This record gives sequence, C-alpha cells and structure tokens, in this order.
Amino acid sequence: MLFFLGSIFNDEILNKWFSVSQLFIMPGYVGLAIIHAFCYSLPILTEKLSYHSPEIQYLKDGINGYLLSEK
Repeated sequence: MLFFLGSIFNDEILNKWFSVSQLFIMPGYVGLAIIHAFCYSLPILTEKLSYHSPEIQYLKDGINGYLLSEK
C-alpha cells in the first residue's frame, strides 16, 4: 500500500509511519530528510539532481537507496 502524507512535523506521528515503512520516497531536494530516513534504516528513493544538500553524500546508490535519473 502506498501513502503520500505531505509534511509531518510531529515526532510521534513520524515515528509511527517510519516504523512501519519499507522505503522513503523523496522527489526533489532531499535536505535533512535523508538523515531522518536513515535513522529508521529506511532506504531512500530520490532523483539524481544537479543540486542537493551535502547530506546526499550519505546515499550509496543500490546499497542504502536509489538515485533515479533526472528528466
């Protein structure tokens, strides 16, 4: 089942969703969200953009997440 929930800033709600998730999808700029996903051992799926925050260096394509080609 797939859910798109938008922005959630409440840590208790985030904990519930991250704990039952298998993948974190972040279209566009990842920012610190990548660190949050990795704290819950979630692989991340995002776009390979010409711009990203420095945290994108933690993503190793095919190991702890996936980078899709930019259109």
